[in-house]
Amino acid sequence: MSIVKQRVKFLLWISCSVLVASCWTKSRDKGDTKNEIVTNRQVDSSFLQIGSETISFVTDTLVLNYLTLRNHEAVFQFAPQFKGEKLVENVRESPIFIFVNQDDTSYLFAYQYEGSTRYAFDCFEIGYIQDLEYKKEALKVDQAFFVLESGLKLGLSLEELIEIKGEKYTQEGNQIIYRINDEMHNLFLKQYNMPSYFLICTLVHDVIITIKFGFEQP
Repeated sequence: MSIVKQRVKFLLWISCSVLVASCWTKSRDKGDTKNEIVTNRQVDSSFLQIGSETISFVTDTLVLNYLTLRNHEAVFQFAPQFKGEKLVENVRESPIFIFVNQDDTSYLFAYQYEGSTRYAFDCFEIGYIQDLEYKKEALKVDQAFFVLESGLKLGLSLEELIEIKGEKYTQEGNQIIYRINDEMHNLFLKQYNMPSYFLICTLVHDVIITIKFGFEQP
């Protein structure tokens, strides 16, 4: 009888151990899943960590991984055939270089602020070709479309824009505006020695038709 009791106790001990182990594993798995969800949410909210500072949206600085803000050499990677084409004036508030994509459906303006290093563009604007002035001054590049490093491009909806850039924006009419100010305390602005950064998307019928982004003129 004693041997039977010992066997029963042993089996009960084994069963309890298995049950405890199973519960611990499920709890650990749930914890991992929770951490994964939080991580994904942090990415989806489009917050960018720069040093110890968090800003409220991803700050695009380049187009098609080549044409970069404030980089005077980037244009020659973006358009190898670029030979210092003529700056076009009286189109926007600053002189611009004009580029168009390979099938003539969209344009890219590269703004040259007064006093800036030549070809070190301070601002870019992308739009559809039917709205383009001075097309004869444009340089065609071997690209299907212009897309920013964050994935932002023409034709996206407001919902898709917010998914990429987050909800820290203001709205003026049909324009969605993201902005960073205060160069004395913002590491991103201090890095470029510029007073503020902006991204403006113009939407018609919930579709992005122009994107303008870069630094405010000092």
